[in-house]
Amino acid sequence: MMDSFIKTPKIEGVYSMACERAEDVAEHLPRFIDSDNERRLHSAFGSLSPNLFEEEQPCRPAQAAA
Repeated sequence: MMDSFIKTPKIEGVYSMACERAEDVAEHLPRFIDSDNERRLHSAFGSLSPNLFEEEQPCRPAQAAA
């Protein structure tokens, strides 16, 4: 599962940006993740983007760890 998670930003983000240094990746990756959370639809979320899915969830107070 982790390989699949890492593959998407690597192929669609890092490779398409032609980054030459790790610093370039660190600079561009947060923007890629923000954009991906807006546009990519997930079947686990009922074909919603992560951002839309979170907007539709009722707000519940966080519980403290025991």
